[in-house]
Amino acid sequence: MNSRALAAAVLMAFLGTVATAPSVRALSVFTELSPPSAQMENGALTGLGVDIVREIQKRTGDATPIELLPWARAYAMAVARPDIVLFATTRTPERAPLFHWIGPIMRLKWAFYAPAGKMKPLASLDEAKTVGSIGTYNGDARERFLLDHGFTNLDSANTPVANVKKLLAGRLDLIASTDMGIRFGTQRACLKPGQLENVYTFQAVDLYIAFSKGSDEAVVTAWNEALADMKADGTFQAIYSRWLPGEAVPE
Repeated sequence: MNSRALAAAVLMAFLGTVATAPSVRALSVFTELSPPSAQMENGALTGLGVDIVREIQKRTGDATPIELLPWARAYAMAVARPDIVLFATTRTPERAPLFHWIGPIMRLKWAFYAPAGKMKPLASLDEAKTVGSIGTYNGDARERFLLDHGFTNLDSANTPVANVKKLLAGRLDLIASTDMGIRFGTQRACLKPGQLENVYTFQAVDLYIAFSKGSDEAVVTAWNEALADMKADGTFQAIYSRWLPGEAVPE
């Protein structure tokens, strides 16, 4: 074989290898501003969930930037398209078959909050159905939970901060929020400590990193293994305790 023929054969072999090699599928990684999972500090995105995801990305060699999107939009995209990562996502029985789940990475309590001193503690979910109006967050798992339990007095807003403002303006009787949302969301909503109080806790939930169905299973496995390694070597506990000192770490 002369040199020209040899070069052509090498080129064809290379092109054949490229054509048959598995393509690397691009991920999209979405979150929303929801302290302590994701928040802005001095113009930079940070938070408990952000730190966990970035450590997983570091260990798996993924450099996908984390994008901020409104929750309802990001969730709809994750349900409809493969190769989307969404965090921090509440795992519910209804959502369980819709995603691959990595975690848990956070633990929250869902509760009804009222302005301090304005309402006596509630005794049950049924009692909450009798109040005038309860602010919920559009597309959020708490809103879905309450709708599924027969609530007809919900007032859905596009942001949790909007709910707080309506509550303080007297346009709502309660808001459905989380212990962490109230604890970390006071600055964004211009709240003073103790201005809102929990009048009924109705659920405890774990939050996960959700991978959309149809995503590359090898990538999902790699992320799961990276998180398991983080929990085994103490990295996860260190990140969690940095953001939530004294809080129990989800296993």
